[in-house]
Amino acid sequence: MEEKIDHNKPSEKKEAGLFEELLGDAFNLDRGLPATIYNMFVNPGLVIESYFTDKGRFVNPIRYTIFILAVTTAITIYLIDYEQFLEQVANASTQGDFEANLEELKEQTGIDWPGYMDTVGEVTILMTTKLNQLLYIVVLAPVLAFFSKLFFKKKKPYFKHHYVMYLYLLASFAIVSLLLTPLSMLEGGGGIFLFALTFLMLVYSMFVQSRYLGLKGFDQHAMSFLSFIFGYIVYSIGSAILMYGAAAILFISRN
Repeated sequence: MEEKIDHNKPSEKKEAGLFEELLGDAFNLDRGLPATIYNMFVNPGLVIESYFTDKGRFVNPIRYTIFILAVTTAITIYLIDYEQFLEQVANASTQGDFEANLEELKEQTGIDWPGYMDTVGEVTILMTTKLNQLLYIVVLAPVLAFFSKLFFKKKKPYFKHHYVMYLYLLASFAIVSLLLTPLSMLEGGGGIFLFALTFLMLVYSMFVQSRYLGLKGFDQHAMSFLSFIFGYIVYSIGSAILMYGAAAILFISRN
């Protein structure tokens, strides 16, 4: 049976230190890091609402995001050859030899497209392995939270509620993404990995929204679907502009 959220319970004023908060209750499923992870897949509404009503019971969302992404990123860096992975995705998207297409484009335009795309790959790997915590906290979570608030402002009128929800949600989903890592290791599995990752993120987002916001009926779940799709599209376009723009600046500065 799920534990009910007590909206009237006063919050604790004293917060634990980082390592005490993360590791102080290593085997406790009622509070601390294990409880945060466990409940984000069982009763996410409790974790999210407790940030506003019972601080200290679960890990702070910023600390949780930083810690979980640090661990999951370290594991994926060890398991995945990102250069090979990006090449697989590029070849799948062009339905052929991506490098050959770039060489042909170079001959037609006189622009060093292979060199530019190598720089894009560098920037992509940097954003994925070094800056992902910053991107989640500053870009992805705020964008998704904006559309969540736009669609469900009657449920939770304040942006902070939707933002905290997505911080917890995205960090927890990073754990799920580890289970999909073997797909990226298969020959030609890069595209399948990205599709599965996006689809499961959508499903998990709808699950968390439903539990935290108390969504009911087809209409509200359809709105949950649309809020994620719009947010993810805006984020994808924005991150692509940032990535290709940064790569262009870096490429020009080198030549």
